[in-house]
Amino acid sequence: MRTPYDSRRDQMAKRNELGPKLTSSVVPQSDSLDRILQAVSLINSSGGLSGDNIDLSPRHINYVKHAARLLGLLADDGSVTPVGTKVTALAPPKQKLLLKTQFQLSTCGAGWLAYAKVSSLDLVDPESAQAFLTARSDLPEAMLVRRGRTLRSWCKQLRSAANTPKGTKST
Repeated sequence: MRTPYDSRRDQMAKRNELGPKLTSSVVPQSDSLDRILQAVSLINSSGGLSGDNIDLSPRHINYVKHAARLLGLLADDGSVTPVGTKVTALAPPKQKLLLKTQFQLSTCGAGWLAYAKVSSLDLVDPESAQAFLTARSDLPEAMLVRRGRTLRSWCKQLRSAANTPKGTKST
């Protein structure tokens, strides 16, 4: 008969197989990829982001910038990277495809792919987001739920981009 200890031991063994645990600094907390793209576009065109040019609180602006950095769209100093410039010039379906690639290359995205034992986000079950974070991080419960919701949202948005027929606008 399995005990709660066995389950925790199994989680720890899986974590050790998949590399170091994830910290909150590599897990996004901004659900809307469209907001992230809007923010990068505004930074690219006006050089900055504030409540004057985007309808977000300062805290949510920080979340959006953090997510853009995780996706490689912004540098640590807040400047737009070449990938960030490229993504803002693409049509929406192609933007999402590039974001999917960037997320898969990120620490969090690559970790989720390894956890799911798949090679593409298209094969990840979005509902596994919270289980992934539980197994691969020591985030507090409330943060697990919130960040899990973000990952689930990103997965659904990015998977739908890959399945958008040509000539159809993606969401």
